[in-house]
Amino acid sequence: MTTKRKRSNSSTRIGCRAAAASAATLLVFLLLISTQCSCCRAIEATWTPNEQDENDGAGPLPLSQAHRDQLLQLEQAILQSPDPQGTLMQVAEANNMDPQDLVNMLERNHKEMSTGGAPPPRRRRRTVQAWPQTILKGLSSLGWILLQMAHGNPRAFALASLSILFVLHVLIHAPRTGLVMSTGTTTFLSRGATTMFNPPTTYIDKVLESKQFPKYDLSLPKADCKSVSLFDDELPDYLLDGIQVHKLSRKSELVQAVTAQQTLDADDFLSTQDDDDVKVESDTERAHVMDTLYDAAAEVLSSRRLTEFVNPPKALRIQSNHEEKRQRSAILVVQKMGNWGRFGLQPLRVSSSQHEGESVASLTFTTLKGGHFDGQIAITVERTKKDTLVIQIRLGIPKKGRKLNEKVATQVVDAIAHSIQKSITTQTRQTLARKSQGKRYHSNYESRTKEKRQIRFENERKAEEMAKDRRRKWQRQNPDAGRYRPSGDRRRKWQRQNP
Repeated sequence: MTTKRKRSNSSTRIGCRAAAASAATLLVFLLLISTQCSCCRAIEATWTPNEQDENDGAGPLPLSQAHRDQLLQLEQAILQSPDPQGTLMQVAEANNMDPQDLVNMLERNHKEMSTGGAPPPRRRRRTVQAWPQTILKGLSSLGWILLQMAHGNPRAFALASLSILFVLHVLIHAPRTGLVMSTGTTTFLSRGATTMFNPPTTYIDKVLESKQFPKYDLSLPKADCKSVSLFDDELPDYLLDGIQVHKLSRKSELVQAVTAQQTLDADDFLSTQDDDDVKVESDTERAHVMDTLYDAAAEVLSSRRLTEFVNPPKALRIQSNHEEKRQRSAILVVQKMGNWGRFGLQPLRVSSSQHEGESVASLTFTTLKGGHFDGQIAITVERTKKDTLVIQIRLGIPKKGRKLNEKVATQVVDAIAHSIQKSITTQTRQTLARKSQGKRYHSNYESRTKEKRQIRFENERKAEEMAKDRRRKWQRQNPDAGRYRPSGDRRRKWQRQNP
């Protein structure tokens, strides 16, 4: 395990270094773009044609080097010919030009070639060996530009660099940790652990699997740390379905208490039948449905599937460790519970988990230090005598404990209650569907076998009736019927052959 952790730490360090290097290059690139954009200025240019070109009528010469070379070769050919004047006239007539214009063009070309007015030669393709040099030159020029910016306008440079670094920090850490704003409680600065965005599941798993998390102490006052439950004889047992914010007296040990209740009825899972002959069967099915509901509720609590169907999913979730030995630890993530209305993280620990026979199952979470409130969240599922399953979610905060915003508290208990109800309903319907499918298959199999036995019995009965009828007809038609007596010769012959 230590080697794996060391490798993971080294890999994370390498990843951080690579991210820092990429962030630095991106920063430099953005600063270069900003400098180039800031140095650009609009220039208004006017052009006036050359009067000498207009008077000569020759116009500007082309800038193609190949065309200049051809004109130079043409001038040499004309000068070296035996009759230069005649050759000039022939070339001008062939190109539909005036001889004087051709002479002016050749003179201008010769003049510009001699004075160095020719265009620069074409650039050759860069080889692979030239790329490192160009990269070094670009980095050096970039560094020089940054220095010039820092000296010229240091405030703007510092503001731009800080903003770019902040954006890079958000882009790197938001997908990994949700951009952690605080990791605990600090006076006048933070109420508890907070992230800017919804923290991913991997980050919560790392926090739960860390060595420091089991060392967190309970956040309850010292007088209430030893008590298993804060709700003993404090709140009524049964309420109406919905959310209720309790009005507590001064003598109460609780400062804040919120309860959400949901009820599941067995009749909702049964088909409505009004016949008197089916009453006994419906009673047995109702008992079977209640057993299935309670088993599903106990499994939901034991597997910690408490926020499986929260809507919207990002608003709230309770995430516990996947290992069975560490399922006592969990983290409650609630939107708008953290600092400045962001995502708040509340560490929890299971203080009680009871399963009393086939009637009551309960689970109690106690808050740890580093969160946003001090109290307990109790989840109770009870099977009543009226063939109903009551789900209660209670949130209580003792005296001298930090309160939770009333809207956030009602949101927490209501979301957990509806999610547990949906999980129990879904699992119960799946179990009943599988059992009904098995019963249907078994009944179909029994009906098919019964039908096959009946068909075989009918065929045998018909064969026996046909045999009796055939014998009756034979006795009627044969006059010697009933008078035949065996002589015994065949039996004696067989005895002689097999002594």
